[in-house]
Amino acid sequence: MHSLLTSEQVRAAEARVLRRGVDNKYLRMSAATAVADAIFCRAHADGTKTAVFCGGGGNGCDGILIAAILHGRGCTVAAYLVGEQSDENKSAAAYAVSEGLPVYGAQSYDGDADIVIDAIFGIGL
Repeated sequence: MHSLLTSEQVRAAEARVLRRGVDNKYLRMSAATAVADAIFCRAHADGTKTAVFCGGGGNGCDGILIAAILHGRGCTVAAYLVGEQSDENKSAAAYAVSEGLPVYGAQSYDGDADIVIDAIFGIGL
């Protein structure tokens, strides 16, 4: 596997954007929207089921938002939470549930998804 950016480069880029006054929530939503845009055509196919596995950190929060965006666009998608969730993740999950997105614990996954998105570990790993 070849990385486009190292974890240090991603952290530095995020820090530059945040220093310029961009809110972290906006940064997260922009990233989630870009990923949702990239997979929307595949995820929106008739009968296609998507599962998004979300860890407890920032990458998991991004995953919850990706799932919520896809759900809002009419995709059949569910988020599966892995491990202890941060307060930010709990807030994102509450938002997603309020929008009708199914959110479950990972242990309830039955293996029936056509698309699986891994949002468990991010640059912190």
